[in-house]
Amino acid sequence: MEDSLTLREEMVKTQGIEAFKLFLYFEERLSHVLENHLKTFTPIDLLSRKEKQMIFDLLWSVSKPVRVSDNSISDAELQMLDDKYQQFIFEFRLKHEGKRISVFDYNVLAAFYHVLYHRIKGQNRRNKLKEAFALPILEGVSLLKKVPDLYSACFAMLVSRINDPRKKYYAFDMKRVDQNGQLNMVLTPEVSVYWARQESMLINRACRSVYKLAKLSCSNDVRWLSIPSHKLPRTYKCDKKNLNLYVQVHALNKLKERLNEFDSSILNDILNLNTFGVKDFIVFKNNLLLPVRFKKIKLGYWVCDLVEGKVIIRTFRFITHSSCPEGDRLLSKFLEAKLDINSRFSNDLSGLFKVEDRVRINLLKEVGLASVLSLKDCNLNIDAMQEANYEEFLAYIKQGEEVETRTVSINTERLDLQNQSLGKLLKLLLLNSLGLIAVSITKVFYVSAHKIKSIFHVKKSVHSKEDRLEIQSLIKTKQTVRKHYNLAGAKSKIYENQAS
Repeated sequence: MEDSLTLREEMVKTQGIEAFKLFLYFEERLSHVLENHLKTFTPIDLLSRKEKQMIFDLLWSVSKPVRVSDNSISDAELQMLDDKYQQFIFEFRLKHEGKRISVFDYNVLAAFYHVLYHRIKGQNRRNKLKEAFALPILEGVSLLKKVPDLYSACFAMLVSRINDPRKKYYAFDMKRVDQNGQLNMVLTPEVSVYWARQESMLINRACRSVYKLAKLSCSNDVRWLSIPSHKLPRTYKCDKKNLNLYVQVHALNKLKERLNEFDSSILNDILNLNTFGVKDFIVFKNNLLLPVRFKKIKLGYWVCDLVEGKVIIRTFRFITHSSCPEGDRLLSKFLEAKLDINSRFSNDLSGLFKVEDRVRINLLKEVGLASVLSLKDCNLNIDAMQEANYEEFLAYIKQGEEVETRTVSINTERLDLQNQSLGKLLKLLLLNSLGLIAVSITKVFYVSAHKIKSIFHVKKSVHSKEDRLEIQSLIKTKQTVRKHYNLAGAKSKIYENQAS
């Protein structure tokens, strides 16, 4: 206790009252985390001043979101994102060793593990603390390395909940700045906002309003969603390699009407999660259906059309409706049981939850709807956040980043000549000519040197030396040209059609 008081006094003197309050809060969270996530609770006063400070220093820091250069996102929107994000990282729960823990508390626990496993040099002291806190067999480094991904996943899930195809799309890139090579870093979300894109299309002989869907990814740009044509059933094949994805207003309205147990933020999340990672289309009764899931539980289907080389989500069909596999099986079961067809199912999720008749509940389970009924016991607008599959979500984002990185690395040496001005093209031609002249002069020089040296050396030896020198010269010249005259244009940060 005396050591703890000394630490607090010194912090007040050296770091000021704000730092002192922050460290007091850290001590409270550390005590709370150890009490809830270790088998045996031991007072944190067992830790020395230096040991607590080491744990505190390993905590990751998340700065307020900042605006991407040249983007029109307002200060009010940035503040809104910061407020929601701070709430998110404290309320969102992930599972660790069978228990739920917030992202911030996970950061505290990971730092605690790392200090006790790797930062305490004295073997006797380290063993004493391990025994006192009854530590599990874990590696602190692996836990700390997972922390930034958790913070990024939380921000991505937040963006997924506020992205609305009828209003705005937000995009972000989580920048990381390390602390002189330390395991903790400063994370800063760089955010941009873009207006929704509305178009009119001729669908079933009527002009209808549709919205273009964007994909979720860790990037400063919003990018349009596209579906590889090979994912479509054979009967829907087309000449295009990728097809953009659109949604009708009618489909969004039906989603809200049928899944009426969810609030608007979770409905946005359901829309985004079921479109950015399209895996399986099915054809049923001449309808192109795309399953809609929540927490891996199928709730219904998007009914899609192929129009002018684009995939249009026309409407949403609830899981109990006719003209979808489960709905037709349910109808068949009701007919077999000679029950009233009109009462065989409800048109929405809340109505399905109200079914209490044991016969009807058993029929629902027989057709594979037991998992949907299990949602009845959840507070969907809260548990949806706590049960979100953040690892799968982040894995998709990372997959997109890796594909983009590979594409950029492949095309690094290519110049997009069509996008260059005449002046730049002339300059490029001049520089390339100079490079070729330099290579030619170098080659002539070494050929002359070879002829002179051939007087004094064996012909075979001279040839070998000439080849080596010539190759080295060519490589060196090529590297110099690439280093100083790389004219590949940087990717524009302005969203396509943003100014239109």
